[in-house]
Amino acid sequence: MGRNTIPNNPRAPSVSNWRRLLADERERLNFPDLFYRQLEAMADALLASGEVDAPEHQNMIHLAAAGREHAQDCQQEAYQVHWRNGTYQLVNAAGASPGKLVGGRYVPDYTAAEDDLTATGVVELTPEGLRVACRTLRHTQASIVDLQLVTASGSLYVLHPLSVHRDGVDHPVLTDPDAFGALLDVLFASEHLGEARRVHIRQRLELSLFRVCRRCRNTLQREDCPICSGRGFLPRVTADGVLARASEEERKTC
Repeated sequence: MGRNTIPNNPRAPSVSNWRRLLADERERLNFPDLFYRQLEAMADALLASGEVDAPEHQNMIHLAAAGREHAQDCQQEAYQVHWRNGTYQLVNAAGASPGKLVGGRYVPDYTAAEDDLTATGVVELTPEGLRVACRTLRHTQASIVDLQLVTASGSLYVLHPLSVHRDGVDHPVLTDPDAFGALLDVLFASEHLGEARRVHIRQRLELSLFRVCRRCRNTLQREDCPICSGRGFLPRVTADGVLARASEEERKTC
């Protein structure tokens, strides 16, 4: 009888497979909950079969939980202004666009396609940050920092958010500062809003390019606010797509 050439199942319960999955950065950073559940199930199976004892099992669960927590922290940092289920138009300094990012997948406009970006590109979180990577060959096509996308050859695009897909619906991103300010005033000034209306307004404010001023939050007595100059809110990103970090003065007042 010939040698069995069927490859081992990488998800079969074994200590080596458990360690292999623990070291899988792509799985951990992009799917932390699934990563944890798979490691937990494998560790439970190994305990049940007697391949590991109780202390070893507890250590495996601890390592899996620590890996998930670290991945969640990395996701929170990477996705501060970039929504994972968002649709973005790529626009360069000349106003030209080679296509869109739709739900983490690059959709090119072939009339103005960018050579470095192909329809095989998907957005993934790596130890180095967000990258657009080829689904099959795994090579990097571009990097994403805040709302800037830089291709392998150095072409720079600002990601203009259009919508975010949630609960089966595409919700438009609020990009007009006057509209954001008006909704903010309604939320904080009216005592007669129903809860459903409040939830809807908060969702609209959340899907925006602005954030509530930390110093004068929850009040309309903000004319003299040194942080937002009385507007009650601040931009999340600058015009060129860079995260607008809190100033030293703002941090002191929080």
